[in-house]
Amino acid sequence: MTAAAIPEFEDRVSPRQINGYWFAPWSEKDIGVDRPDYAPTGAIIPETEFERILPGPEFQILALDLVRVDHKWWVLSESGVWTYSHSAGAFSNEHWLFVDWESGRKRIFRLEAIKGVEPARAINEFGAEIRDRIRLDRDAVELVLTRDP
Repeated sequence: MTAAAIPEFEDRVSPRQINGYWFAPWSEKDIGVDRPDYAPTGAIIPETEFERILPGPEFQILALDLVRVDHKWWVLSESGVWTYSHSAGAFSNEHWLFVDWESGRKRIFRLEAIKGVEPARAINEFGAEIRDRIRLDRDAVELVLTRDP
């Protein structure tokens, strides 16, 4: 069964959601040309102004981190950071890789940093559609990702 055939694969929080796969920095060699045949291990929602370039020498985006709980995608809160390898690794200066194939070709994003964002600000900046999938009592996790060319 392919990832596309798994019903929970189709769950979307936002039309801008990008489903993908987290790879540890030491497993970069395991990233294939084609999408893995299992369900995505992560998802992101890029900021509303996706094309905005942040200061710095490389193309960076801000995105909310989505994790799967009970077959649904939820915005990761700061209270869950240590539950997931990619977010816990970011606190150890590990640059995990988020890889997606949704554009029809492989795109690699390097996790540079994570930070907290107040829920109200996250809803305002990333879209009202996340309101039902975000904790209102804890900061959400915002990722700083650098897109590899």
